[in-house]
Amino acid sequence: MTKIEAPIRSRDEFGLAEILEESVELTSTRKEDPVEIIYPAGYTAEDDLDGDGNIDELEQQIKVNLLKDEIQREMDDAIKKEFLKKFRSEVDFHHRVAFRFEKAYQLCRKQPEKKELLNKEIMDVVTDCSSYLEYEPTGLAYLLFFCILYNN
Repeated sequence: MTKIEAPIRSRDEFGLAEILEESVELTSTRKEDPVEIIYPAGYTAEDDLDGDGNIDELEQQIKVNLLKDEIQREMDDAIKKEFLKKFRSEVDFHHRVAFRFEKAYQLCRKQPEKKELLNKEIMDVVTDCSSYLEYEPTGLAYLLFFCILYNN
């Protein structure tokens, strides 16, 4: 609803025009059609922070910075997932190998006849973890260390 304030002009009995101090509200009954704003490619009304229908340079910079931050977060998440995947396989390898060598050492002291079977278990663990050993050559040094440590 549009408000327009206009002074009332009247004539006195002598025909002179006189402006009264009172104002009258005139209202428009015509509903205005909403104006459709067309934004540049890649921008929406959400990016128009001041609501002027224009994407200013500052609004462009804010949009670009937000996109950069979002991309950086996604990359960080992907890196974390990849690191955790490798870390889990590394921890799994080290725990399994350490457990098998310790088990072999303890049982071989009590039952030397089972040494061959226990060594086969160790070889099975190494075979299962071969994908880890392919990209991490220090795993072989770890295995060698346990062989020397446990005289196996």
